Amino acid sequence: MKKLFYTLGVIGLLTLFGCCETRTVNHQKDLIYGDTRTITDTVWLADNGSHVDIVIFDEGKYVSMGWGSLLFFEEVGTWDDLTLDVAYRALFDDSQAAIRLTYMDNLNPDWIPVGCTFAQYIRLLENLDDSFATSEMGYSLPINRLNEDSDNTLYFKAKGKYRLNYTCNTWANEMFKKSGMYARNWTIFSSGLTSLY
Repeated sequence: MKKLFYTLGVIGLLTLFGCCETRTVNHQKDLIYGDTRTITDTVWLADNGSHVDIVIFDEGKYVSMGWGSLLFFEEVGTWDDLTLDVAYRALFDDSQAAIRLTYMDNLNPDWIPVGCTFAQYIRLLENLDDSFATSEMGYSLPINRLNEDSDNTLYFKAKGKYRLNYTCNTWANEMFKKSGMYARNWTIFSSGLTSLY
């Protein structure tokens, strides 16, 4: 019971801190001239209210890429499957990260479009690619036990660890930030990034 109260207290403090986080980086608009960038590409943010994916268009398909806890991907099929035990283990037990790629034929009208320059787009692709854990030979590492049941979704081992102060949404925000795109200084919530667009 003590563990539960400690966990809820930490989550409460981080929630309060996260709600107060308003600092942004990589501002795209000048006060006088507005956005003077040459927009050449579009990526999208797919937000389900708790988790945000970055969506790119590649080889005729929309590819939704999400980074998160391998434990979540393995044990939480829907939000109804999420238990306090799974949440605790994912946040506090040094959870291995994974990447989920979902391939789709059509643009979802609920996705949030994000215009970017060619240089930002290339840096974003490089940063996304660098998120994959690789073998000594440089190959990405598929998680075969998760890839058996789906025709359009693939899972791979990812760099990093999922934890309370570095969530799936922190990763998406970091991808934008490292690519020179408008982002929060730090966030653990999906709205921290999506509210900017």
